[in-house]
Amino acid sequence: TYLRLKSVEIGYNIPEKIVSKAKIQNLRIFINGFNLYTFANEYAKNLDPEREEGAYTADLTYPLMRSFNFGINLNF
Repeated sequence: TYLRLKSVEIGYNIPEKIVSKAKIQNLRIFINGFNLYTFANEYAKNLDPEREEGAYTADLTYPLMRSFNFGINLNF
């Protein structure tokens, strides 16, 4: 009844002939995201389908935190 996009990472390695001029062996840039989207019907839209059933009745639910990161991997 739902489809979840949990994590995605997109990266790019800069070609060696470009980075070798700066005496760098490898340069990679990337961006990733976690808990990006849940496709569900309206009833389950605000719920976490992976949470145990009893947790909803105790008012112990928190929304899923969506996060994005970016970075650079650099080798000399």
